[in-house]
Amino acid sequence: MIWDKLEIYLARKELSVKAIKEVGEILKNYQFDSIEEIESLVKVLLKLDSDVTYNFFTDNTSVFSDEFIKNIVSVYDVKNPSKSGRVYVAVIALAKAQYTEYANALLLKFVSANISGKLNKQLYEGFRRTVKYGRDSYLFSKIDGWTERDLNLYARLLSESETFLNDSEFTECVRKFCSVNGKSNILSCKVEKDDKPSLSDASEPQKIKSVGSKIPVLELNEILNLLEGKIAFIKSEMFSQEEAIKNLKDENLKLKAIETVLRKDKENLVAHNQELTQKILDMEKKIKAQNKEIEVGREKTENYKTMLSNVESAFGQAGQTEIDALKGNIRKRLSLEYEKYIEIKDKTPDLGYYEILLAVLEDVFRVLKKNGISF
Repeated sequence: MIWDKLEIYLARKELSVKAIKEVGEILKNYQFDSIEEIESLVKVLLKLDSDVTYNFFTDNTSVFSDEFIKNIVSVYDVKNPSKSGRVYVAVIALAKAQYTEYANALLLKFVSANISGKLNKQLYEGFRRTVKYGRDSYLFSKIDGWTERDLNLYARLLSESETFLNDSEFTECVRKFCSVNGKSNILSCKVEKDDKPSLSDASEPQKIKSVGSKIPVLELNEILNLLEGKIAFIKSEMFSQEEAIKNLKDENLKLKAIETVLRKDKENLVAHNQELTQKILDMEKKIKAQNKEIEVGREKTENYKTMLSNVESAFGQAGQTEIDALKGNIRKRLSLEYEKYIEIKDKTPDLGYYEILLAVLEDVFRVLKKNGISF
């Protein structure tokens, strides 16, 4: 996994130029296909050196879709002041990579989430990381599409950061922003504490004044600041909610597409099941018909067997009768010849007896021939 490869770099407080390049190669060669992977990517970018973020978005060999960048902006953690510098650099890098619309959205999201009430000095410190990118970076350029209140909130953040950092290069950057956005007459690129209350003091109790009957009353600027902070926070939440709704709609469309496919598959399976059921019914009918034919054939066979047995029995009896009749007839016809044979069989042979025996044999063969036995 890509996150396993990055563990060694995440454990370091600072990265060398070589390490930054190595991390860039790892991130560049990985496809972040799911929103969960994009969330993990943003967490890594918020932990590693800002140059990793800058190189990731501005590397000419990397080509990102608008949907991918939009998802990154939607999951960016803008509510942790200690990560402000990395957020600022992400805004600069997105604008440098020609994703100005999303750079604008991320910066507004950050301003809306953090500039209300007392400011955290880490918001000021974060700008130290941006100085090296020069006064021409998106953070200090002409910002279009913001309301005057949003611009005022950001101008106040820049002004208080200028006071805190007391850095000449950063001062020039802030002056450039005030000039191109028409805020010089409001802040003179620096808020004077005696003239106007800073945002960091807007919510302090000592700013509440009493009028007449000691009912606490806030100054108009303080009320406006509080309202602006609330509005900015609501805008930020609305932006996050819109992104969440968009993701849910996309997911819903995917689920509907899957549901359509499954419904079609179900219809096909039901139709196929009905077809198979009908085939089974037809086969059962054929089997029943064949079984009936087999039963009829079996009955016929039994009848034929009975008839054959009867015929065989009848023919057997008739044949035996004929044989018995034949035997009786032959016995009757040959009885005289048999008596002659008995008389002379023990006599001394002579020519007379020979002629008698020859006559007996002729009579025997004649009787046999007459009864169907011929030689």
